[in-house]
Amino acid sequence: EWFVRPPYPVDENGIYDEKGNLIPQVTKVIDSNKEGLYYSYRMTMDRKFIYAAEHLKTHSILKIDVDKNTVEAFVGSGKAGFSDGQGSSAQFNQIARMDVDAQGNLYVVDSGNKAIRKVTPAGAVSTLYSVN
Repeated sequence: EWFVRPPYPVDENGIYDEKGNLIPQVTKVIDSNKEGLYYSYRMTMDRKFIYAAEHLKTHSILKIDVDKNTVEAFVGSGKAGFSDGQGSSAQFNQIARMDVDAQGNLYVVDSGNKAIRKVTPAGAVSTLYSVN
């Protein structure tokens, strides 16, 4: 299930730019996992970046710069947990959905922790709401 807003069309092969070309860095991320990464990725975008989060395995978010053709590990330690922090010191547990506001802040539904998390453009993660 993909959560990507226009203008980029999506199908089983990846995400396409406005000219109909596959965006190679996203396709590379999808093809890198032979266990069906496509079906477990959550994605959103703003005008500059695409954010991709693997739902069940990596508990982290990638930041894809389409203009520079780069993919970077943005936030999350890679291990399930619940902690705020900068970059890889933060922990998530089952990222269910994401969206980004006009200022570039990313909002994350951290379903395993029953929390709403905020990620600043600089990669600082904080908890806005938690049931626990």
